[in-house]
Amino acid sequence: MTDDAIRERTARSAESTQFENVLRTSTLPGLMPNLKQIDFGAMAGLAPWIAVVHPNSLRKTLCFTISGPGITQMQGQSILGADYLELFDPAYQGDAFDAAFVMMSKPCGLWQITPAWFDDGSEGFFEYTGFPVFDEEHSRGVIMFLIANTPRRLRRVRLVGHATEWEWIEMRSVSAA
Repeated sequence: MTDDAIRERTARSAESTQFENVLRTSTLPGLMPNLKQIDFGAMAGLAPWIAVVHPNSLRKTLCFTISGPGITQMQGQSILGADYLELFDPAYQGDAFDAAFVMMSKPCGLWQITPAWFDDGSEGFFEYTGFPVFDEEHSRGVIMFLIANTPRRLRRVRLVGHATEWEWIEMRSVSAA
């Protein structure tokens, strides 16, 4: 076995697990929660780092419809309406778009560790956790995600790379035998 094969994976953060638990308690097992039924009060400490994107299969975009104040502050401006894929390395935009549609069609969640490069020339990693939810007001599926383990000093993200670690998260419940 190679060193890479036995390397330990990064553990999911408590914030990622809290985000998942709130979404799971907002719906029936195996179904997407309705955006209006999510208990945002239970995610109060996470709210600055939560965003919602609308996957558009015709335009091949993931446009922001909701963005927490931490994300807005990090980018230095409102990103509502902006395409999330514009932040991605062009070589990985298709992979990111496809992952959104896997989440919507299965449905399932996705956890990942992803590198980012900042305008000041530095680099770092983010932890993303995303789940499909149903936006009843607009009659469409969207992806709600949490960015955790953000850098202490906020810097504008210039480019997002391909995830270095990821795990699909089943939405169905497993019954005890």
